[in-house]
Amino acid sequence: MRIQLPLALDPSSEPEPDVTVVRGSPRDYRDAHPSAALLVVEVADTTLSHDRDQKGSLYARAGVADYWIVNLVDQVLEVYRDPGPSPQSRS
Repeated sequence: MRIQLPLALDPSSEPEPDVTVVRGSPRDYRDAHPSAALLVVEVADTTLSHDRDQKGSLYARAGVADYWIVNLVDQVLEVYRDPGPSPQSRS
């Protein structure tokens, strides 16, 4: 488990999710950030729209199978499994 550390999804994108679950041990990522995740969790209040659209689409393109948003606005957990890119997102 990694807390607010980069996830190297592609050459131009390295988001820092609030929580990421990756395979392996910390020693596996001593020289490079992981490029895949089993689970990504974002905690959102003012960033809710951005986390749903742009980040959700980014994680979907990268093949993240489980993406959760802890929605503080509505006090719910949003679970996205095998998500697809959002048509509204910009690359």
